[in-house]
Amino acid sequence: MSTEFNLVQKPTLTAQTPISEMDCVGKTIRVVRSTALLDMTDVQWVNFIGPLEATLDTSTMGAGGYINFVNTGLAGPATIRLSNGSTISGESSYDIPSGQANTTVVFLWDGTNLS
Repeated sequence: MSTEFNLVQKPTLTAQTPISEMDCVGKTIRVVRSTALLDMTDVQWVNFIGPLEATLDTSTMGAGGYINFVNTGLAGPATIRLSNGSTISGESSYDIPSGQANTTVVFLWDGTNLS
């Protein structure tokens, strides 16, 4: 049986919410090349310099919360996947569009099925 792990957009924000209006506090990582696995321990912000592909290590994502993603690269999307083969909004991967320096995509999860 496969694990179903859905990240959904945080309801109070949209994919077009300017970063300047967001709470930019918390651990931020910058990803500049494709990576096999991203340690998400205590991460609240991820800045991709796409195009690239990244797999989020679900075992380091904790019991729930939200993560803000932005792709400030201009050459193409940043594609994210989850390490345990789960889904993001029902899909096996999710593309963060390029050139989004002033917007963010926010995902919320409850962590009830990360194991």
